[in-house]
Amino acid sequence: MRFNKYIEFAIGPDGTFPEKGTVNSTGYDIHVSTTARINPGLTMMVETNLKILLPYGHWGKLETRSSMVIKGLQVQGGVIDWDYRGEIKVMIHNFTEFPYIMNAGDKVAQLILHTLPSPEIHHGSIKSYDKLYLNDTKRGDKGFGHTGRQVVEQTKSNPSVGSGKLYEDPESLV
Repeated sequence: MRFNKYIEFAIGPDGTFPEKGTVNSTGYDIHVSTTARINPGLTMMVETNLKILLPYGHWGKLETRSSMVIKGLQVQGGVIDWDYRGEIKVMIHNFTEFPYIMNAGDKVAQLILHTLPSPEIHHGSIKSYDKLYLNDTKRGDKGFGHTGRQVVEQTKSNPSVGSGKLYEDPESLV
């Protein structure tokens, strides 16, 4: 097995070499390799004709570019494990009411590298779910919306959820 220190890209036919927008950009811009039509409310996998060899001990995350969010598009999922060797494909969801056409060469996502944490699991300390003691924190078990916003469920009286508006300020619900 090869353990490399640097990120390496392999570009297939119609692929575009990833680049950073500026020297200080966090992510590498990833491009689509073929024209794709993403219909309203649907998620589509788009091809990049790009393979990647990540530095040992790293993983990648495909994230939505701000220019895509403005257009109502969002990358879904996108974790690239260190040992993945296939083509990078990007899942894009269209939250608008209109089809969106992506042309070959368009920037579709940004690839952000992360260091892989590798804590060991101590199997001797596994406890049953209800007997596990977890020290108290300010957040506790508060999940979705714990920072002052709440998740708004899609209802007949709130049809905007599902069309791209997932979170709303609690005061605007009054």
